[in-house]
Amino acid sequence: RTGVSARGGLTQVPLSLQKAPNPDSYREGVFFIMEEHVVYILYSKKSDVFYKGYTTDLIQRFKSHNELATKGYTIRHRPWKIVHVEFYNSEREAKQRENFLKSGAGRNWIRTKFK
Repeated sequence: RTGVSARGGLTQVPLSLQKAPNPDSYREGVFFIMEEHVVYILYSKKSDVFYKGYTTDLIQRFKSHNELATKGYTIRHRPWKIVHVEFYNSEREAKQRENFLKSGAGRNWIRTKFK
């Protein structure tokens, strides 16, 4: 059965319900599908800079920042490490928080908390 966990925003899906390429590779268990909106802060020790962002797929976005992207701000400051993560139930809340973190007050909060 699929269901929503008590934490809200996380859906539990038994692995046995997932299609596997090989019937011998079916495993019992539960994994979680994140339906939350994530605001994150990355830190580059190499460049001593922070990056603030928003996503609904933190793992893929982190991989993009560190490996997949071929242009843009984040490739110049690799490697990145995740130093802070916040979860929100709505895109509006997450984008408001991201905008705050990118403001002068937000940058001061980050420097105070992570330096």
